Amino acid sequence: MHPGNKTIRSVFIVTIFSIIGKLTGFIREAIIASYYGAGSITDAYFVAYSLPSILFSIIGGSMGLIFVPIYTQQLSREPEKSHALASNIINMVFSLSLIIAGLGSVFSRQIIALIAPRLSANSMDIAAYLARIMFPAFIFISISYIATGVLQSHESFAIPSMVSIPSNLIIAMGAALFSGVYGIYALAWATLAGGASQLAIQLPALAKKIEYRMRISIREPSSLAYWKLVVPSILGSSIDKLNILVDNAMASFLLAGSISAINYSTKLIDFTDNIAIGAIIAVAYPKFARLNSKEDYEKLGHMAHKAIMGITQITLPMIAITMIFSKDIVKAVFERGAFVEADTRLTAYALFYYALGIWGIGIRGILNRVFYSLGDTSTPMKISIITLVSNIALNILLVRYMGVGGLGLATSVSSTVGVLALFIFIRRDVGTLNIKGLTKEALKVILAVICMVYVIKKYQVPQIIGNYYIDLILKIAIGLSIYIMLSWLIGAGMMK
Repeated sequence: MHPGNKTIRSVFIVTIFSIIGKLTGFIREAIIASYYGAGSITDAYFVAYSLPSILFSIIGGSMGLIFVPIYTQQLSREPEKSHALASNIINMVFSLSLIIAGLGSVFSRQIIALIAPRLSANSMDIAAYLARIMFPAFIFISISYIATGVLQSHESFAIPSMVSIPSNLIIAMGAALFSGVYGIYALAWATLAGGASQLAIQLPALAKKIEYRMRISIREPSSLAYWKLVVPSILGSSIDKLNILVDNAMASFLLAGSISAINYSTKLIDFTDNIAIGAIIAVAYPKFARLNSKEDYEKLGHMAHKAIMGITQITLPMIAITMIFSKDIVKAVFERGAFVEADTRLTAYALFYYALGIWGIGIRGILNRVFYSLGDTSTPMKISIITLVSNIALNILLVRYMGVGGLGLATSVSSTVGVLALFIFIRRDVGTLNIKGLTKEALKVILAVICMVYVIKKYQVPQIIGNYYIDLILKIAIGLSIYIMLSWLIGAGMMK
């Protein structure tokens, strides 16, 4: 199969499973919203879940990300040693995650008090207990990240892209079947079981790729190189996740349900940002690492250019559609049961401003992976500091005037600032990346989006079929069809 066709096929497979994963994620969130609503109890759960969840992303995610270029390089140069490297890192990751999960469980009450100081004493006690239940999931998911890295390095993308599906279904079933008896605690136990399923689903495929060895060698050269790169990556990811904690901490001073509104709106953002964008990043990253191991920087720059342009062409219309239909989307996905109209208004208000950051999240994901593939984890860390400082400053400035919407706007603007800074540094390391060409193509995409928004706003039809959900889908489909047609007519981005 032609390499280009193989890449498109891989992106397509990952996209399909990502859509299924996100749809099951919506089912999970809709069921949680229906059975628990948006109030102090769900605030306690989301704050509790943010502890292991942030660790998944910070430590587990960093260990998985950095594993790919190290393991790919080993596969290219000394494939017979790749089994020992993978086994060694899996064992070290297990040991480290076991210690972290234990410490998190022991000190959960103190951490909850730090990140959500305005929760009531009762909510804080509930959140601490929920965190103790969910912390062991960190062990399973950390190893799952390494398993994903192994499989993706072997260009096996299907299994890693479907890990969220059983997890989402388990959590949804736990809430639906046991919430009446065990309340919010059923959701915590289901979350733990869901985390375990993310590793379990990958184990059969992983066993075919590596010969596991139960040994740890901290002096092995590749392992030492791995941990030297992981530490700055963890620091950078830690700084990124501080943005979430800052938003939650400031939201705890606002209306009850504000933390839940941020959670629900960012879940929607994750859906739009991770479907096709996640597929592009997942498929491109091992290729970046492989090209770097061959020192083919011209092809690396060309592939980065295509990935950036693809993400730009996908995210900009997504931003416009999400902002235009923010209230309709929230109503369609969440408004049922205990999730009432007031919850919809608050969540839609947050979603409107968080949507502005979709492009920044996607582009930053690609640029960071270019740096990681080059063995540079310090530059993304420095940019994370810039992003955090700008987010805190903008939060303080905007929250008093805009409430939860100000938190969303601050996050979006600071994310974009971080991307612009990354572009400045990327020109230093990847001279073949044509920034001027990207800018010219992006302006065409922006023109197509502006025309799409104008048509939607001017000729918007209140009802097409009469069914609220079908009408919303049709309106979005019409808007995207207009965008695709205009992009093709003016030769915007990948439509040349």
